[in-house]
Amino acid sequence: SSDVCSSDLWLIEEGDQNVRIGLVDTGVFFGHPDLANQFWVNSEEDLNNNGRFDPSDIDNVDNDGNGWVDDVSGYDFVDRINSEEAGDFRERDGDASDDGSGHGTNVAGILAAGRNNGHGIIGIAPSVRIVPLRAFARDGIGNDLDISSAIIYAADTGIDVLNLSFGDVFESPLMRESIEYAIGLGTVIVASAGNTGGDSPHYPSDYPNVISVAWLNADGNSLSSRGTHGTGLDLVAPGSFV
Repeated sequence: SSDVCSSDLWLIEEGDQNVRIGLVDTGVFFGHPDLANQFWVNSEEDLNNNGRFDPSDIDNVDNDGNGWVDDVSGYDFVDRINSEEAGDFRERDGDASDDGSGHGTNVAGILAAGRNNGHGIIGIAPSVRIVPLRAFARDGIGNDLDISSAIIYAADTGIDVLNLSFGDVFESPLMRESIEYAIGLGTVIVASAGNTGGDSPHYPSDYPNVISVAWLNADGNSLSSRGTHGTGLDLVAPGSFV
């Protein structure tokens, strides 16, 4: 396993339930036992007031008037017009729970899996609340418009931190503008520096004011062979065997 000295960190801080972290990813499996109580819930869209997302909360009405219908706990921004996989639809919807690839659920668990619940692991910050922002489909592919929409939604909703565990060697003006917009509203944005090795440009982690995090080996002392390096890095953290 990776050595991040979590037990020492928890003596100082384990997060705060008022801190919301948005995951722009493949969605998060809401039913995972280690994550069941870790999600932020929009009280104005939680129709049965039970503090979690349920199918009965979906009424196709924008109850909080923010322009997004049924955003009970995050949102699904994927709208595949020409092709669909199971869980993907031609229009965006309020259910961000379909994580067919497992990537988003994995990231959510590393970040904020519950503590002392008798299941699985403990996340780095188990007291924060996760906001799933599904911008990648089951095949792991996302487009700039869906990703940028998720970022703008997060900024307008006042999400404190955005996690972007993806990237490309090509710049996206649309994504850059959405990131600048979010940072301007006070959102902290953290992005993976990449997992293909080398020191080629990598976006969005190389954009100004984005915190770029590189992949260390499990011992925390050396860069993984697949970890990106270069002058754009801000932080490093163990990422092997996670």
